[in-house]
Amino acid sequence: MSIPMVSLHSHSTYSFLDGYGHPKDLVEKTKELGMTSVALTDHGSVSGHPLLEKYAIENNIHPVFGNEFYFTDDITAKDKEHRKKYHLTVLAKTQQGYSNLLKLTTASYAEGFYYKPSLDESLLFANSEGLIVMSGCLSSQMQQFLLQDDYNAALELAKRFKYQLGDNFYLETQHYPQFQQTYKALYRIAEELKIPVVATIDNHYFKPEQGTIREILWSIRDRRTFNPDNVQTNALLMNGDELYTALKLIDPDFNWIPSIEITQGIADSCNVVLKKGSLPVYPVPAGKTAYRCLAELCVEGLKKRGL
Repeated sequence: MSIPMVSLHSHSTYSFLDGYGHPKDLVEKTKELGMTSVALTDHGSVSGHPLLEKYAIENNIHPVFGNEFYFTDDITAKDKEHRKKYHLTVLAKTQQGYSNLLKLTTASYAEGFYYKPSLDESLLFANSEGLIVMSGCLSSQMQQFLLQDDYNAALELAKRFKYQLGDNFYLETQHYPQFQQTYKALYRIAEELKIPVVATIDNHYFKPEQGTIREILWSIRDRRTFNPDNVQTNALLMNGDELYTALKLIDPDFNWIPSIEITQGIADSCNVVLKKGSLPVYPVPAGKTAYRCLAELCVEGLKKRGL
């Protein structure tokens, strides 16, 4: 069996203290596994995109540019009780979509930052042209509702996204054991609302030996002692056949193939070329340079923080 597939949910070192591996490694491993395309969806970051494009072109791999955003109910809330943090996978489908991806990335820091750069539905839907949105991993709002057996909340969430995004919204499933609790409800929502389900890997490294390094990064992030028993062995890059085998552990009788195969069509629909040397030009007051304005803003920020 050879199931066509594209990893539409992948992390690199640019997912700070969460993923491990250079975009070059991602591209080369993609080619080695016989796949023709790959997406890069680092947490809250698009910093790896230029390198993804560079090495993808060199290896005849089609690049897909994305961001796994931190997502919350309301970015204006500034307290932990009302600022739950979820994940949401977003891909750029068109050039306008990539402009919106960059706009949302900037806004997540400038307007939505609270411990993490974040979006909410209002910000996303206002800038959704040319974007593909997938419902996300175990840390997504969709999966959290389903893990809590709150089917109605998950259904209403899917209805809002479907209404706003139309055919550019997909439900996302993965091969991790916890999805055994949620996949039936997810596919029920998919059938009820006519939303396709896409299978993703959510790979955080590319080779088996990198799993230990990734766990060390997690230990640093979480301020805990490294324990080799915690090394995750199933978060590496896989091809379609390997993902199919992993999904069969969730349910050996379920037909997972359509959710794997659809990834190729999604990737093929994403056509973005990064503009070279196109850094934004910011207007500055007469008599000042951009460098001087930046320096003043830095000093002002330091003073606000009592530094």
